[in-house]
Amino acid sequence: MSDQTPRQQYKTSTNLKNRANLHAKYANRNRFDWVAEGLDWNGIDDVIDIGCGAGWFWCSTKGAVPRAVNLTLIDASDHMQKLAYEQVSSCGYFQSLASDTADAVALPHPENSFDIAIMMHKMYHVTDPKRAINEVKRILRPNGRIVITTNDVTNLKSIYEIGCDVFGGTPNDPAAAIFGQQDAIKILSDKFNDIQLREFHDTYTVTDAEDIVNYLTSFPPGNQSDTDTIERARGEITERLDASSGWFLTHRKGALITATLELQYILGTTLVPPEVGLRYCIQASN
Repeated sequence: MSDQTPRQQYKTSTNLKNRANLHAKYANRNRFDWVAEGLDWNGIDDVIDIGCGAGWFWCSTKGAVPRAVNLTLIDASDHMQKLAYEQVSSCGYFQSLASDTADAVALPHPENSFDIAIMMHKMYHVTDPKRAINEVKRILRPNGRIVITTNDVTNLKSIYEIGCDVFGGTPNDPAAAIFGQQDAIKILSDKFNDIQLREFHDTYTVTDAEDIVNYLTSFPPGNQSDTDTIERARGEITERLDASSGWFLTHRKGALITATLELQYILGTTLVPPEVGLRYCIQASN
């Protein structure tokens, strides 16, 4: 997403909170609920969240996730994994909870440890995506599942276009440009089966210039700008809102990609023809 490492980007939770605030204020749909309700939790005992952030997903969706799962939270930022553990613990929902600081390319867990591995908006932070997927394959049990969420390149396009004009950078979602839904499908197709894609859509009516400023200054190049540049940007964004009657629309677009680690990929041989073994399904969610 940027030239900053996850440890730099998430040394504190401020950047994440500023981005989350935009969604919390203007979303018409709860994306966390949408993800949790789209997963089959039957037979799931051990869950790992790689790139857990502040752990908000697990407190938000605790009614949809079985209480008896053994949940492990992992993040490259020591601050974030500790914050996640504290927040999820305070929810008082999960019977078993652990956390650790680790890189997705070198997970500190033995083989066959988990039934499901979740990577929500994580892959664009990973230095070596193929190595990270191999690590997930290693720690999953037979028929274990991987879950990846990512953005579409046109996600929040009108906001990124403003950011490009006032701060520089790209007019499209920079995270999706690094690792989007097609990247997920491509990287999973060599190791996993039953790849499924569900698309997420929402429309925001943004009314406060400060929310846009906070969002755009939560990642580079905005968060590397000086005070004068940010103040000029604030004025320009306010003018744009005033010119459009005090509001404008932006569209949130993302995807949930799931796949299954079937036996032939664990053994390192193909027991069924690839064209039979790979089932690829797209489901739109409007």
